[in-house]
Amino acid sequence: MPTAHVNGISINYQIDGADTAKETIVLINGLADDLTSWGFQVPALVEAGYRVVSFDNRGIGKSDRPAGPYSSKQLAADAKALVDQLGISGFHLMGVSMGGMISEEYAIAYPGDLKSVTLACTYGKADAFCQTMFAFWADLAAKTDVPFVMRDVALWAFTGPFFTERPGDAADFAAAMAGLDMSLEAYVAQLAVIQTHDALGRVAEIKVPTLVLAGEEDILIPVRLSRELQAAIPGALSLLLLVMSWRHALLLLACAGLLVAALIALLMPPVGKAAAPKAAAAGRSGAGRGGFFWLFSIGVLDTAVRMGLLTFLPFLLQAKGASIPTSGLALTLVFIGGAAGKFVCGWLGERVGTLRTVLITEGG
Repeated sequence: MPTAHVNGISINYQIDGADTAKETIVLINGLADDLTSWGFQVPALVEAGYRVVSFDNRGIGKSDRPAGPYSSKQLAADAKALVDQLGISGFHLMGVSMGGMISEEYAIAYPGDLKSVTLACTYGKADAFCQTMFAFWADLAAKTDVPFVMRDVALWAFTGPFFTERPGDAADFAAAMAGLDMSLEAYVAQLAVIQTHDALGRVAEIKVPTLVLAGEEDILIPVRLSRELQAAIPGALSLLLLVMSWRHALLLLACAGLLVAALIALLMPPVGKAAAPKAAAAGRSGAGRGGFFWLFSIGVLDTAVRMGLLTFLPFLLQAKGASIPTSGLALTLVFIGGAAGKFVCGWLGERVGTLRTVLITEGG
């Protein structure tokens, strides 16, 4: 494999996919993982038409292993130097676990390089639980060796069903960990990255479209920390997907919306006797209980469709092969159309009444 000499070290890297690919994805590994850890993802990404760049972080694989401790900012600078030497810009960045922390720092420091960033199974800052776990790993590695520690990590990184349903993959992982070529010094140097990383107060500076991925049953990086990270990136096109497709997420949101609408309808107080004359008069003008019922029902359907479309339209467009700019243009046109529609509805409302306007516009 080729190597690049950057920041005083040699970095081992690999490029998969055609040079003519329109989009490039750069992948950043987690703690004690070399570039082969993307073995399941790279072929799928190449098949989807992407060019994929993966590499060994300093301290692992065939890259150099200078003395530590390392930091997420330092490893982000390594990644920056590598892509600059390769002449790559305008790419999608994805990092998992420690790689996600490095990707956060990259997105903050070098936003002009990126089209999007995906932060998988990671956090903005470790909590007390994680810090206690990391300290235990350091102590355990000092008393045993790094492969022994990684056997323990497997119990945190995978769910119970994984060992039952995929025993072959579990055995392969155990064998890989038993033969892991990583010294105690290099492991502790990389471990410092996840112990000292703290970008939670700065991830709001990330302006590129951002996707936060988390495992619902993840013990190693609890999903609450991914939620905390996602919430700290305001204005980004970020969505927390708990290991389910956007189609399943859409179904859950639709069911939740219908439940809320049903509760509102059930809890809505009826018109009292004292208000009956007013209600009768209002009914003639289209604003009584009957009118409200129809307005309410139409509003529920309209809101459900509109919000579902706006939430998942980017995912649907990208699944069909649309680029990020195309998805952005589509959303822009949707919002412009919405504004124009409100103007038309206001104009009609003044002339034919609210209920008739709703029936005309929604029925049409």
